[in-house]
Amino acid sequence: MVPSKNILLLSFLYFVQGIPYGLQSRFLPVYLRSSGMSLTNLTFFKLLLIPWLCKALWAPFIDKYGTKREWLIWSMAGLAMTCAFASYLSQAELIALSILLFLLNCFTATQDIAVDSIAIQILSSNQLGQGNTAQVVGYKFGAIIGGGVLLWLVDIIGLKLLFTMLTLIYFLSVLFVFSSQSLKDASAFTKANSNAGQTEKDSGMQEMKVLQVQDMSYFGILRDVLKPQGTKWLLGFVLIYKLGEQGALSSFPLYMVDQNVSSADIGFWVGVLGQITSIFGSALAGFLLSKCHVAAHSFLQHLFLLQLIPLTSMFLLVSFWRPSFFFLGVICMNALLIISGLVTTTTFTFMMQCSQHAPVQIQGTHYTTLATLEVFGKLTFASLLGLLIDLFGYKSMYLFFIFMSVVINPYLKQCPNFLKEIHELNTKSDNKSR
Repeated sequence: MVPSKNILLLSFLYFVQGIPYGLQSRFLPVYLRSSGMSLTNLTFFKLLLIPWLCKALWAPFIDKYGTKREWLIWSMAGLAMTCAFASYLSQAELIALSILLFLLNCFTATQDIAVDSIAIQILSSNQLGQGNTAQVVGYKFGAIIGGGVLLWLVDIIGLKLLFTMLTLIYFLSVLFVFSSQSLKDASAFTKANSNAGQTEKDSGMQEMKVLQVQDMSYFGILRDVLKPQGTKWLLGFVLIYKLGEQGALSSFPLYMVDQNVSSADIGFWVGVLGQITSIFGSALAGFLLSKCHVAAHSFLQHLFLLQLIPLTSMFLLVSFWRPSFFFLGVICMNALLIISGLVTTTTFTFMMQCSQHAPVQIQGTHYTTLATLEVFGKLTFASLLGLLIDLFGYKSMYLFFIFMSVVINPYLKQCPNFLKEIHELNTKSDNKSR
């Protein structure tokens, strides 16, 4: 079945958004290190990702002023200008490069807020699974281009021409966004309902009753973000749901290195094949949620139980490792990556379902707050993971990873009834609109 124009639009927007991530996480560290930059300076560049952790603080401005389409155009134009300036820099100009990378993150984080808000507006409830598949898969493909393809191209065309090419990509993206009818419809939808008490389904927009936001001041918006039903519980869930899985996925390749497995084998079987299996998991989740109408809450309960199989197997491998166990490790890693893709897409769908029932005026801030806390939980744990492994060892940490996956289901059972029933509410809403 051919994806709808909304799904194709979001796939493109998330693809473009993923390029800067790959650029900073894969391309620049390798390129700058090969040019002689110290590891200390490379580590400093991680601090430039702070806008991603703080984006919820300026999301209220994006909800209050202008339309998401306008913010998207200006953020992409900013990315184009940043890449244009970067094309004139060398890696020796560290301060100027840092400023441009910081601006790149500011513009990309702003773009993320705008695109997520647009997705909430243009997707009907039965499109959310496909929409979040477009988000995860599109973003990953963008990261592959930004981190892998650019690293291959730089030796052929040079850094200046590479950034010039990125400038052209963002300039063409601005023209595409400017001319997109779906984005014009989304802007009209937002303006028409910014002061409404109830919205009606139109051009794929969701049908819901919307509370009037009385205080559209900055702090009023931040306060109202916590009011929609189930929000506080969902904030706790997104903060911890990835800890066990991400800890295992991040540490197992390092364990393999410690066991003298070659980097080439790890790179192919875990890196390349792992990306493919993760994308497959995300696509499968989108199909099950959208076409088979699987409820997100109950699906997550089953996935976390299923996740215990590869996690327990990885604990046993770490405990009794032999060189001949390498392909068993590959199987466990890729099985966990498939489940990871399923869990991620399902969780993002769950988050978007909740945000669609927030007041229209603050939906962008609502979803951004959830997404920011999700990133904060993963990054904070990832930054401590190496220290924890040094202190307690791999076996103890894998027991902790298993424990974190076990405790998620009791937390899921405490889910507010509104979120448990949100799938049925959305299905009824879609049936009425037909």
